[in-house]
Amino acid sequence: MALGKKSKKDKEKKMENTIEEQDKISKKIEEFQDKYQKPYTDDNRNSSSAFGLAMRITTDLMSGIIIGGIMGWSFDKLFGTEPWFLIIFFVFGVCAGITNVIKTANKMNKLG
Repeated sequence: MALGKKSKKDKEKKMENTIEEQDKISKKIEEFQDKYQKPYTDDNRNSSSAFGLAMRITTDLMSGIIIGGIMGWSFDKLFGTEPWFLIIFFVFGVCAGITNVIKTANKMNKLG
């Protein structure tokens, strides 16, 4: 019987030690996070979203120009009218790209 009580006390002591160790580890983690984690600020968010917006506008413009150029070049090869379709569809591509940029800028302006 005394042996059973001793093992129960040992288990309780072991449990207390485990809880104390967990508290120490939690405190160390919090100290590490406070020391090394970069605080989140609006400046960080704005700079990344501004970069994303710049990439989107660039992609909108370039995709219209490239697709127009490829279509014009393909039609020229198909019909044998060397520079004409390329010029026409390149201009269409530039217009489409600028239209996409304006639409994107208007959406971003409405969002704030």
